[in-house]
Amino acid sequence: MFNIGSVSVQSPFVLAPMAAVTDTHFRKTIKRLGGCGFVYSQLISVEGIVRKNEKTVELMKYCEEERPVAIQLFGADPATMAEAAQKAQATGVDMIDINVGCPAKKIVSGKGGCGLMREPELLKDILQAVREVLTVPLTVKIRAGWDDGSKNFVDVAHLAQRCGVAAIAMHPRTRVAEYSGKADWSLIARLKREMDIPVIGSGDVKVPQDAIRMLEGTGCDGVMIGRTAISNPWILKQCWDLKTTGRYEIPDNKLTYRVLCGLLETITREVPPAVALGKVKNLVGRFSKGSGLAEFREAIFEAQEVAQVRGILSDFLVSDCDRAA
Repeated sequence: MFNIGSVSVQSPFVLAPMAAVTDTHFRKTIKRLGGCGFVYSQLISVEGIVRKNEKTVELMKYCEEERPVAIQLFGADPATMAEAAQKAQATGVDMIDINVGCPAKKIVSGKGGCGLMREPELLKDILQAVREVLTVPLTVKIRAGWDDGSKNFVDVAHLAQRCGVAAIAMHPRTRVAEYSGKADWSLIARLKREMDIPVIGSGDVKVPQDAIRMLEGTGCDGVMIGRTAISNPWILKQCWDLKTTGRYEIPDNKLTYRVLCGLLETITREVPPAVALGKVKNLVGRFSKGSGLAEFREAIFEAQEVAQVRGILSDFLVSDCDRAA
């Protein structure tokens, strides 16, 4: 559908980076469901990478079926950012992304994330230092600006493009707004008109129709979907189906059961049982959110071992499907 440097992206719908959500298991599940152009890692600290923090390094792990994969980094020191980018690239990842949009206080207080939008010279130094050490495409994710009085996204995007960035994603809210109010998609359209590189829009995509409206209304190359994918992991597949066939399916409990069972088996093969149990509970809670399965979720959260989760999945979902039939 479009290219980011040397990387071919086959669907315009991409999974946003989300802390404590987009680990390899969640990304793999989204890719298996279909319709996803590429995925991002969680937001990863460059300090943790350089210091070889075990948990931080773990966040860079991915599998082949997730490709294309972008590792997203945050930090504010050019040398450290470049060193971490080199280490991230050494994993064989497809792209490196610099976060210039995260509104979290603990990140912007150190000038990282959206804090860099108030430090254009520092951002320039970072992007130049990182671009110099990479052979894979470099991308950035930004916001509209710090507040309503400083919406400098166009200037920041032009700076990024001059520094060799291959694509830019934007969430059209300010840092001060965080996730309140309504995302102003007209800013995405304006950015697309200004750029010679692909632009990926983000914000307020709650149903597949929203994604199509963003693509058609702004002219952006891609649509980044974040929070909606937590409660509806099928959203990217639904967006793709709507775009390519004009219709999409809403998953029933039987399909949910099959996906969750596959996810359960994948996780238990790859991580220790105690860790697997926590991950499974987390993901099951997301997949069944808002689906009228409160009793099911409660039982899952009370399970003490993976075998119990398997039994609960069967009792609640398969039995429910049988009753419906």
